[in-house]
Amino acid sequence: MNLLDIADNLEFKDGIWFSKNTSEIPYPQGDSEPYFQMEEKSFWLKHRKSCVLETIKNFPSEGYLVDVGGGSGYLAQELEKSGISTFLIEPRIDKILNAKRRGLKNLLCSTLEDAKFHGGSLNAIGIFDVLEHQKDDAYFLAMINDILAKDGQVFITVPSFNILWSSGDDFMRHYHRYTLGGITKKLERAGFKIEYSTYIFSILPVLIFLFRKIPTLLGISKHSSEGALRKDYIQNYSVLSGLLNKIWAQETSLLKKKKKIHFGSTCLVVARKRSVLC
Repeated sequence: MNLLDIADNLEFKDGIWFSKNTSEIPYPQGDSEPYFQMEEKSFWLKHRKSCVLETIKNFPSEGYLVDVGGGSGYLAQELEKSGISTFLIEPRIDKILNAKRRGLKNLLCSTLEDAKFHGGSLNAIGIFDVLEHQKDDAYFLAMINDILAKDGQVFITVPSFNILWSSGDDFMRHYHRYTLGGITKKLERAGFKIEYSTYIFSILPVLIFLFRKIPTLLGISKHSSEGALRKDYIQNYSVLSGLLNKIWAQETSLLKKKKKIHFGSTCLVVARKRSVLC
């Protein structure tokens, strides 16, 4: 995919595409190397990867899937291995360089807005735990709708339920948590029709409430530092690991069959651009 054919604000240097100007990045800054090192240990990233992969296989599209805000390429690498052509967009150069270390070739260091893609130029976009970082999420979804080609698809994961809001959300610079009903309405208003929606991580709301929400209510800021967040990010709740692994396997099996899970800490949605806006 030659980005110069579909975007107006890019240049190519040392095997990486860059936007010519840079906006503020709506994510916490800091050293990304520790996160890069721990990604393979994270049960959460591993299960989300499996759920996203099975869902994309169920709803294939032509051409590239553009993984917006895809970090160091943990998910994009797996998509590529599975035969899904993927283009990674990430505004932080340190994460782009980590993705390059993973062997990924299709890399753009930019925000989606700064890249200035032409209207109707992309067939599929993935925003995996990205939308909650957008203060104006309605604007962001409308921008994606404009960039997508006719009948183009968007694949989304977002954190669920405001009742689970904790110091971790504050530290990660989240603006939103969602329900399936809430994200569905936002997508429909932005010009999409829903093809599939489900929750995943069905048992995690209980654990998040116990180990994040309650400490926050008690004024214990567990996630006031990157180190504390990383530790929480990779823990596998070892006492429950056997049960959790069975639950994750069951969830993946349900998603393969396009079944719906009715409760969980993450919303997963597939939506398609409507041909005619209502």
